[in-house]
Amino acid sequence: MKISLSFRTLLLILAVSSHGSLRLLAQDGQAAEEPPLNLESLRIQFEVESAELKRPLQVLNTRYEENLAALEKTFVKNDNTEGLTALKTHLEIYQTSGWKPHESLSELSHLQRIYLKESDRLRLAGAPRERALTTRYLGMLKDLETKLSEAGQNDQASAAKSERLILETRLEELEVLEAKALAKEPDWAYVELAVVGHEYTETQVAGTTSGGYKATDVSNPPGILVGFEFIIQKFKSGKPARGYRPIYRSREGRTMGQYQAQKEGIETVEVVAREGYAVGGLQTQADDMAIRRFRVAFMKILPNGLDVRDSYESDWVGEFEDAKKSSQIDSEGKFVVGLVAKSGLGPDALQLLRLKE
Repeated sequence: MKISLSFRTLLLILAVSSHGSLRLLAQDGQAAEEPPLNLESLRIQFEVESAELKRPLQVLNTRYEENLAALEKTFVKNDNTEGLTALKTHLEIYQTSGWKPHESLSELSHLQRIYLKESDRLRLAGAPRERALTTRYLGMLKDLETKLSEAGQNDQASAAKSERLILETRLEELEVLEAKALAKEPDWAYVELAVVGHEYTETQVAGTTSGGYKATDVSNPPGILVGFEFIIQKFKSGKPARGYRPIYRSREGRTMGQYQAQKEGIETVEVVAREGYAVGGLQTQADDMAIRRFRVAFMKILPNGLDVRDSYESDWVGEFEDAKKSSQIDSEGKFVVGLVAKSGLGPDALQLLRLKE
């Protein structure tokens, strides 16, 4: 959600920032001095401290709005009516961040994706301290509410209670935000915006570099690559992998991509990531004709990418003694959202499609 600082809050920052004693939390995160028994003074202290925590996000919002304004000028200059319409719609829902990516407007999708990634990072990083601040403030509100009630100041006690209930809802939101940082799920909005905006690029090539029919497979609905289904056939003296199809996962669940090379065989081997992991790389072994064996590398899922420090590999799939040419490709810690394949009677070459920076 877009964070704005009110004019009143900005004045409070200027007025209070020169008085280091007026803080709910000390610089080390510990509780500071006892607050006054006055709801307005307590609220001012909280707003100042909260505004300071959200200042990096406000800077990001300002930069994003400047980028949108520059994009609008470009659309006007180029007489891009479709772009102006999409931008106007986006601006109308900007306050709630309820975005829907515009499939044919990659410029806006690109800006959205960058903003979403950075704002999410700032929120996740700031959530623990904001939660500590909110928890502290809630405790003091509760104490103040009790003392005001005991003193017979019922109107003030009721006001303190109302504010406490609002902040309890915010505390629940912050707890969800912290849980998101620890979750084993991608930021699906980030992935979806990137895929719709074609913000992905090819890795190196695994396998042979010539021949074969070229095909591109991108996750639909937008998602990330979590495994493969390999087709095993008897061929010469071995049982190589003669075909495959990708397995994706989106916010809607698991989906299958298109078959590459052979669709049927004596056996089907499914290699899928453990919970919380996704495909981050691939090793292949080939002869002079095609790829015969595969091994998949999996990496831990983070909100906006993969943790290259936490990974594991599958067993080799396919048996073929003459497969002596090895290749290895990886996504460099980026989500894989599709692939580019070259296939004939078997899988000749393969590239992963990973998200850009």
